[in-house]
Amino acid sequence: MNTAELGVLEQVAVSELVAYSYRWDESGQRVKGNVRTPETDHQALGRLEELGLVARGAHARSGKRVMITSAGVEALAYIAATS
Repeated sequence: MNTAELGVLEQVAVSELVAYSYRWDESGQRVKGNVRTPETDHQALGRLEELGLVARGAHARSGKRVMITSAGVEALAYIAATS
């Protein structure tokens, strides 16, 4: 796998974490009717960053690259195993 393919795979993983974060609110209850917008995606990325699941550099805060952390990879593995 080349560097470009790894970058795409990483962004898919981040997108999956963001999508999964919309399924639950802070109390663990399912969220119904939640509409995804760029603003809510930005908020979701902030929550994921606080949890240590993704990392955003200074350039990423303007909408560029977001990296998945090893904890994020473990979270995706758990989600896949329990879904």
